[in-house]
Amino acid sequence: MDEEADAWGYVDDGEYDDDYGGAGYSQSSRTAQVKEEGPTTEDFLSDAVRNLLETEELGEEGLAMLAEQREVLGNIKRNVDRMDASLNEADRVITEMENPWALKGTHITKHSGNRSAVTDDFMGGGGGSFNMEGAVLKRGRTLKAWHPRYFRQNGNVIEYMPKKGAAKFKVIELKGAKLVRLDYGEVDSNGVEVDKDNCFEIFRAGRDTGDTIHVEASSDFRTWVSCIERQIRREAAIARGVDVDAGPKKAHRGGVGFGNAKQDALLDTIMDKLDNVDGIARTMGHEVDDQTRIIENLTGDMDRLNERVEVNKNRVTNIK
Repeated sequence: MDEEADAWGYVDDGEYDDDYGGAGYSQSSRTAQVKEEGPTTEDFLSDAVRNLLETEELGEEGLAMLAEQREVLGNIKRNVDRMDASLNEADRVITEMENPWALKGTHITKHSGNRSAVTDDFMGGGGGSFNMEGAVLKRGRTLKAWHPRYFRQNGNVIEYMPKKGAAKFKVIELKGAKLVRLDYGEVDSNGVEVDKDNCFEIFRAGRDTGDTIHVEASSDFRTWVSCIERQIRREAAIARGVDVDAGPKKAHRGGVGFGNAKQDALLDTIMDKLDNVDGIARTMGHEVDDQTRIIENLTGDMDRLNERVEVNKNRVTNIK
């Protein structure tokens, strides 16, 4: 009997075992104990920050490696140019050998051009300073039609032009501006129904109507919104006299938070790190594409140089 009693929480002296809910025990204390033992919201946020910091560090290392790779490509290009110059001189000498009675200075010159130019303008600079750019559609204010535009963020302004590289452009000031996301079928501030996904509207300071923008890819849409909102918050903080470059941001984004100062600070850090990681990833993608182009052009140049060497070798062989 005692053994059965023990199984139900009794001990030999007949008293109820507190460990199983006797005196001094309550359901609330048990719940508190479970909560203490399990991870808290703060723990999850801290883990997310640590993971993003590691990702950001890996991204920065990747950018550094790409910068080193660009330097290597630059050295290769300079060597190719020297080989090209040497072959030009060889062309001149062989031409004189082939035509000993010709006027001096008569020679064949073949240039490589600049197809594989390697610039020192590495597209990096870190995710923190990343400014978005790309093709979008901007709705006209008069006829309300969509027009292709190339948008380029430059600090606190967005420069836009008919196509990439155009000399003339207009700007949208982000100081005092506001961004509003638009759903499909929603009516924008100009009274026109939105007939596309991935749209947002930028209200310039002091204006009741905005510029409606459409971005084709959802990932690009999110990055545009993030970059613009980040700059708008920065400009608002500067207007309040906040030194935005001296320490972490205190206010959480867009009124979204946990109501706990520490958790809100962690949330801000997470959002900022996501922005940085996104910027780093895009910068790395652009740089990889650019270096791939350079490598392809260098390969073509090397093939051409090999061909020139073979031609000159045959010319020397045929000299009588």
